[in-house]
Amino acid sequence: FFCFSKRKKIENFTYTENTFNKIKEIAPIIKYFASKYSVPPIAVAGSIADEYNIMNESKFRQTIDGFQDNYLIKYMSNDQIKLDEYFNFESKWLNATKHDLGIGNIKLETAKQVYKENLKTFKNKNWDFKDIFNYIETNSGTVHLACLVIKKGQELLGKYISDYCECKKEAVLVTYYKQGDSYVEKYLKNKKTAPYRKILPGEGCRVSKQRDKLLKALQ
Repeated sequence: FFCFSKRKKIENFTYTENTFNKIKEIAPIIKYFASKYSVPPIAVAGSIADEYNIMNESKFRQTIDGFQDNYLIKYMSNDQIKLDEYFNFESKWLNATKHDLGIGNIKLETAKQVYKENLKTFKNKNWDFKDIFNYIETNSGTVHLACLVIKKGQELLGKYISDYCECKKEAVLVTYYKQGDSYVEKYLKNKKTAPYRKILPGEGCRVSKQRDKLLKALQ
């Protein structure tokens, strides 16, 4: 089964009913944006579900994420966030752009980059960090940005996963959502010394395991 790598078995924990209920709640939004950008709805739902489940299963994460969303960035000015961007510290405590926001845990810096790369898909072309923060905090904003991330992953990795089954393709795209461009870069680097190497789906296997329940939630 593709959820096993040479190094270790991917942790395939089961999502809670609360997580599936959240996907059911936002299903119409997911289906709308997934159709608009021609990406697999399960990859979008699974990406959000995986992050939402992790966030809500950990009291520590709930506390940290709640502090970030509801207090720290909420009361920072755009100029303060831009200053953090300028110095670009890796620590979340020293750099607001590194914070994970919304139900899909999207980093503010990632959201800003996605926004800049897809300006034509947004009605407002002059959003600053605060505007993007406010957008991520809505369900529609999270789903919209998540779909654009999955779309980019599909463009970068499509030719490498074209012969995968739908379930495995979705798992790869979910892993791209979670790891970003470093996932692609690592694969391409390894591929130079092993040309026939196939990309492994990583954490996205959790979505494959629970695909039927996610499909039910989307319906």
